[in-house]
Amino acid sequence: MRRLTFIYISLLASILSSSLISAQNKEGTSIIPYELIKGKMIVKMEINGSVEKFIFDTGAATSSLEPSFCRAHNMAIVDSMNIRDASNLLSNYRQVVIQSLRTPDRMFNFKYIKAILHPENSIFGCFDGVIGLIGSDILQNLICTIDSKQALISLTNSTKPLNESLRYAHNFTAKSILPILAMQINGEIVSNCLFDTGAGGFLSLKKEVFNELNTKNALSTQRVGYGASHVGLSGIMEVDTSLLVKMENIRIGPFKIKSAYAETANVPYTLIGTTILNYCKVVIDYQRRRIYFLPYSEEAVAIPSRFADIGISIKDGNLIISNVWDSCKSAVNPGDIITHVNGEPIGKYDMCDIIRGVALLNGNDSKVLKVLTKDGTTKDVVYEFKDF
Repeated sequence: MRRLTFIYISLLASILSSSLISAQNKEGTSIIPYELIKGKMIVKMEINGSVEKFIFDTGAATSSLEPSFCRAHNMAIVDSMNIRDASNLLSNYRQVVIQSLRTPDRMFNFKYIKAILHPENSIFGCFDGVIGLIGSDILQNLICTIDSKQALISLTNSTKPLNESLRYAHNFTAKSILPILAMQINGEIVSNCLFDTGAGGFLSLKKEVFNELNTKNALSTQRVGYGASHVGLSGIMEVDTSLLVKMENIRIGPFKIKSAYAETANVPYTLIGTTILNYCKVVIDYQRRRIYFLPYSEEAVAIPSRFADIGISIKDGNLIISNVWDSCKSAVNPGDIITHVNGEPIGKYDMCDIIRGVALLNGNDSKVLKVLTKDGTTKDVVYEFKDF
């Protein structure tokens, strides 16, 4: 019986793979509006006849769904697979089959797609109405254009050459369906940079890349922190040291960035996030394995950033200090519990409150946090954002 089950799953996987390739029907173009919420691009798609919200994530090799949606629609588990998420955490995920996934205008219908199930109570449930994630597996036979000025995604299966100049093109640098490319920082080549619309901010710098650039004096460290500052599909990454670095003379082809800041992280790739969409249109030609960054201005831009001296997360319903930077290191530590904000007691929270924004912490003004440390003492620390 086990042998028959194995043969069935192997045969099904083969059928699913070929079905995805033939999912695009006649040649055409689909225009999909998106909404940017907390750094995530939210789109609507029709899944198995039901119009639902998805996160549009070029950094995901595999599309995914919320377990509650699958249960409500009787979607059976067909397989499982191991996946390493953006926090570099490896986990095993169950898989289901999406019978039909249509663009809102019904131009394209992707059939028999294998999708993984999010963990129960994953962060994707924090985005109202979002039931899944559209990954690069859906897009791998298309040309995808993201225009932030109009908040539109264009998908086409046209075989005609693009009108864009090849001087803006970057070949994919990895044997993957993901848009992985090379860029330059202060004249040094940085390989394996992933354009990831599932990541907010401009750049998350892989630690090994920082080490290489640092030995060549290609960047400067602005401050040092300790804690967990990154969240992936599996949850918060392990506690570690992170650095805030300043980079200058960044080039992504002809697109020039005068200066920008990034945090180091234990991630599989250096991540280029959605902030870059403020400065250029992006075209991903999955068919020819090229990506174009088309700047809105020929002038070099400086990308500003804002950072607080402490990071805040959640554990067992409590607000906690998740990471601490230089100026607060002597006062508090990761794991210390926040009990009051500006003298007001705080209640219980969950991860969605952190992602959406805790009301007591909103606004640009500084806040005084009362913190219960691990040794039982209480301390007051100032929580404020600083412009870099």
